[in-house]
Amino acid sequence: MNRRLAGALIIVLTVVGVAATSPAIGDRLAGTPIAVRFPGPPTIGECLLADDIEDARSTIRANPPVARFGPCGPTGRGEVVAVRATTPTERSARSDSPADCRGAALSYAGLQSRDDSYVAPGAPQDDSIDWTYSIAVRTHWVPQVPSLPSASTWIACVANPEGTVTGSGRLANAFDGGALPGDFGTCWQSDDVGAGMDMVNCNEPHLAELIAMGRKAGDPPMERQQILSSCTGQAGVALRRGDPTAGGTLAVAISPDRSSTNRRPLSLTCFITSADHRRIVGSVVGIGAGQVRFAS
Repeated sequence: MNRRLAGALIIVLTVVGVAATSPAIGDRLAGTPIAVRFPGPPTIGECLLADDIEDARSTIRANPPVARFGPCGPTGRGEVVAVRATTPTERSARSDSPADCRGAALSYAGLQSRDDSYVAPGAPQDDSIDWTYSIAVRTHWVPQVPSLPSASTWIACVANPEGTVTGSGRLANAFDGGALPGDFGTCWQSDDVGAGMDMVNCNEPHLAELIAMGRKAGDPPMERQQILSSCTGQAGVALRRGDPTAGGTLAVAISPDRSSTNRRPLSLTCFITSADHRRIVGSVVGIGAGQVRFAS
């Protein structure tokens, strides 16, 4: 038998075999459908453990993969700061905006919404400067079924530090009885504010940490000392201690370091620095009566 004939015979036998083992058209396959049970919503304060399809598939063997949450630990991928019920009808009428998720993270950290700003609990309401607080956080909405958002009945807002995580700590109530983890602080390697600031994780040795950003209307003008006094009051609230200088080891600073005029509004930065140029380790927000840590 030549090679060409042998090849043709193999093809015929293969086709016949497939036809013999395949069900006839119209035949029904025996079996019982099984409903897929999707998990209920997480609890605020839990952490995301698996958020992408491949990780979820390899971790929980679900089909389709679902978001998985649980107690926070070293492998956590961010804290749940808000949970929202959602339906296809609601999704067609509105979108879950990033701003809503970020606002939920700021509130979860203990900041309070005031007009268009977020302020620390206890911040004066009659301050001549409009101060606003923030944290170095990135947020995103996680649907119940990441691969099938339209099938999800809830979504969770998850918060993570902006940069690389170098320490531990919870974001919950950081400004309202807790302490801000260094990963969520805004710190830099300078005792001033400028375009060339070297931003670093607050768990790394640094010279300054942001307290708040402010805006002073042009009229009436304010003397430099009045602006500094306002910043000092904010720092005392943020650090939760009557003396935000911690006995003179820290210094409260403003930028620009000058008086305001009635010609135009003034944008301000209120921040904490080391009084003797030693490098601070960790965030000072919420430190209370604790000791400030300095690099050795």
